[in-house]
Amino acid sequence: MMERTTKFLLLALCIAIVTNPTIAKKTKYKNKPDYRRLQLLKRKFKGFYLKKEFQKASQMSNKLNSLAGKVYGNNHPILSFYYTYTGRAYYGARKYRSAVTLFHKSLQINQANRRRSSSYYARDYSNLGNVYFHLKKYKKSILFFQKALQLRIRSRGKYHNSVATLYSNLGSVYEAAGNKKKALEYYEKSLSVELYNFKRLTEDN
Repeated sequence: MMERTTKFLLLALCIAIVTNPTIAKKTKYKNKPDYRRLQLLKRKFKGFYLKKEFQKASQMSNKLNSLAGKVYGNNHPILSFYYTYTGRAYYGARKYRSAVTLFHKSLQINQANRRRSSSYYARDYSNLGNVYFHLKKYKKSILFFQKALQLRIRSRGKYHNSVATLYSNLGSVYEAAGNKKKALEYYEKSLSVELYNFKRLTEDN
């Protein structure tokens, strides 16, 4: 009786794996030879990243992305996360050109797999705005921050904290580019959102 029950449970599990796409996909990736190596390297990278040891994290970024590509395929949506966080590691290590390359790769992956209204686009645009600012490519920085701003307003509303941050970022870019009038305009917009949220917070309390 026990043997028959065990066989039944095993059969039920096999059916569940075959009929459930999520389980099937996870099993498919876990069976790949590089999967365990990827998980170990990702854990090590995460440790350095969370400690803000960006130099050490960036040194393993290429290997991490290469392994992720082997496990999931070079166009899988999950690669956008790998490119984003390894890009941020390079950004934290002040290796801005390498960061730009990876942020663009993340954007390309999302363009191939997600809708244009996806919040992942806003994340990529914001990352590119930041890194182009540090490269002193102010026109490109403004372009990407504006794209991020449009998506954030559309998805989260004009009084969301992320909108205030993007207004402030645009103010910083315009100030660095020498356009003080435009900088003041965006700083004031950022302040108005912050004051609106502060007023709502005090009213609620």
